[in-house]
Amino acid sequence: STQSTGAVEVDDGSIPIALTAPPAVSPSDMPNPLANSKKSASSRIMNQIEFYFSDSNLRQDKFLQRQIAHADEGFIPISLLATFNRVKSISSDHKKIGQALRKSELLELNQERTKVRRRAPFSESDSSADPRTMYLENLPGSATHLILYELFSRFGEVLHVSLPKHADSKLPKGFCFVEFKTVAQAVEALPLLNGFDLEGHKLKAMPKSEWVQLKNLYGTSGKSQQQPAALPVEAFRGCVCAISGIPSGLSKKKLRAGLATAGTVVYLDQRPGQGEGHVRFVSEEVAKKATKLDLCGVLGSETLTLSLLQGEDEARYLRKMQAKQQEVGEYRETKRHKDGAHPEDVTRPSKKLKSS
Repeated sequence: STQSTGAVEVDDGSIPIALTAPPAVSPSDMPNPLANSKKSASSRIMNQIEFYFSDSNLRQDKFLQRQIAHADEGFIPISLLATFNRVKSISSDHKKIGQALRKSELLELNQERTKVRRRAPFSESDSSADPRTMYLENLPGSATHLILYELFSRFGEVLHVSLPKHADSKLPKGFCFVEFKTVAQAVEALPLLNGFDLEGHKLKAMPKSEWVQLKNLYGTSGKSQQQPAALPVEAFRGCVCAISGIPSGLSKKKLRAGLATAGTVVYLDQRPGQGEGHVRFVSEEVAKKATKLDLCGVLGSETLTLSLLQGEDEARYLRKMQAKQQEVGEYRETKRHKDGAHPEDVTRPSKKLKSS
């Protein structure tokens, strides 16, 4: 099919993880998970077209939504569906497609069996979708809808996979969203997929709710920048924990990974070799969850402790954080205005201000 829906460009370089709204996906771009199945062609056609009309796909697929809205009594011509690549790869025979849909419990045909529509009306809003949806990044360039669908299906029943692509090159942006059938499946799959090695790429996974929180904190400017945008200090109130008793042999990478079992770590403020530091989590909920971690079991350390910053301790840390942000901001502004200047002409902030 030549129809396509618009993609939302991402502020790729301005934030530590890819934060952009999942774009609507053209029906022809969606996978046919049953393409290599032993099921009959009729079953595969029915499953593929039922997917197009499913709640999960229609919420993303503005093109098909428009077709349904303008169609007579919501009936979509089979001739249109037959042009979608995933259907066409099975059969483009209109009569054969119509016959395949006769057994569908989700769809119904018109009297002439030339058009099809949903039996139940479609509701564009679904408050249960986000808790069932996961965000994943660091995907290999070779990742396709089909590869991801088959991977995620090992962990639960997958309703939808969104793999955003760049508008110009049509290449994947390196992250995706997957919607499972139940919240329980998504919760169980998260720790298994976080760190999963896919073709040499360790995936980073988080609930969509955390992705939304980070998106709201960072925002998107539509322009690539070399450094992450600074978050407002108040955004971290209730989200910072003090770390003490860090073993000298525990690497910063391993420490961060262990803390991330509670949820998204936005910043780990700790110098290698130091026995103490601070960690900023994505939300107060995640920070409180982190203080209840079994750090001995997660990191094998009996000395490491984590405590939520409160009162004057928190205020002192946030003031220090704000001062650092201001110094880094002044450095970047100076560097921008010294266009063409030798690097040594620009006064750099102290090493302690470098991000982790």
